Amino acid sequence: CCISDIHIGVHQNSSQWHNITLDWAKWLAKELKAKDVQDIIISGDFFHYRHEIAVNTIHFVTEILTVWKDFNIIMVVGNHDAYYKDKSDVNSLSILDGRTNITTISSLTGVSLFGKRAVFCPWGTRAEDIPACDIIFGHFEIQSFMQNSFKICDTGVRANDLLKKAGLVISGHFHLRNERSYDNGTILYLGNPFQMDFGDVDSVKGYYLLDLNTLTYEFTENTLSPEHKKI
Repeated sequence: CCISDIHIGVHQNSSQWHNITLDWAKWLAKELKAKDVQDIIISGDFFHYRHEIAVNTIHFVTEILTVWKDFNIIMVVGNHDAYYKDKSDVNSLSILDGRTNITTISSLTGVSLFGKRAVFCPWGTRAEDIPACDIIFGHFEIQSFMQNSFKICDTGVRANDLLKKAGLVISGHFHLRNERSYDNGTILYLGNPFQMDFGDVDSVKGYYLLDLNTLTYEFTENTLSPEHKKI
């Protein structure tokens, strides 16, 4: 299961949004267990606030991770998880180190998964540092993709520089889902798993299931969480 940008603590560590997140986490766990899926990859921004995490949010995270205790989870550091603006070595995910079912990625990491070479890229990873592989999981700011419903990204890494390294790039960071195919591969922005503000109006949220044997994926819509409507 591939998800991203949960932003736990969003809206000033609101208890209402904690409850929305918990309802979604329980729904996701039920969905994945029904489909016999045991692995979750989170492509960044598990937490919302970069410089401090409220006690109620820390307490709430233990509830989420209890719901997900039966899953193997890989978490990539996103920009909201990182203390510094351009690197990920100091990050909030470090408080989860030591949990046997969670692996946090704070530096460029390559692994073999089901015969495929996968590279995990936390926030701040440079395209030129990524080795050639089959699939890249990251938290990238990629030029020409929609940052939100009205602004196109004109900074960051170029799509072609990433696709020189792998034929499939799966990324968090931007909250609008986006799938774009090129001559030499595909870039998939996962988007956030549920709507969080009015920038998400008319945006369908959910999760992706990735088959690492074939490098194909399918999307399942989140039909549980509340939606924002402009009237």
